[in-house]
Amino acid sequence: WSSIYDVLTSLGGSWSWLGNVLGTSTSLTDGEWKLQLKAEDNAGNESEDVSSSTLTVDTTAPNTPTFVSSSHTKEVWNSDRSINISWTATDPTPGSGIAGYSYIWNTTASFTPDTTSEGSGTSTTSTNRPTSQSIYFHVRAVDGLDQWGDTLDYGPFWIDANNPTGSW
Repeated sequence: WSSIYDVLTSLGGSWSWLGNVLGTSTSLTDGEWKLQLKAEDNAGNESEDVSSSTLTVDTTAPNTPTFVSSSHTKEVWNSDRSINISWTATDPTPGSGIAGYSYIWNTTASFTPDTTSEGSGTSTTSTNRPTSQSIYFHVRAVDGLDQWGDTLDYGPFWIDANNPTGSW
């Protein structure tokens, strides 16, 4: 909106937000705002609304994802080397909505995934994981304005796919 302000200022005019805030504002809190554009001449005569539009301000990142289910139980040995997990996340009102997730499997208890979205799906299955390691899953959400939320770190999952050995 600074370009509108710059044009109006250069023409000797002014602008203001109407509705929840009166006066000139360059920073708005999260919420829905109504922008009304009127013309005013040097004598102070105002026109009717030339244009009216509603905009939503969203400066809040999505909430941390919440664990929903897994094919494996945390801290319980399992012989299946692939792990299925699902999660959910929300974007605080008046959010722009969840656009996707970045996630990673690794052996680190706390880890932040990169800022490349793997898509909007809310479940994934790992590739075959190594045996005898603690495996962790990390996921975070991004909203429609590319704001990344905090990470859900989940695990450890314990994999033991080796057959026991021994003799009589």
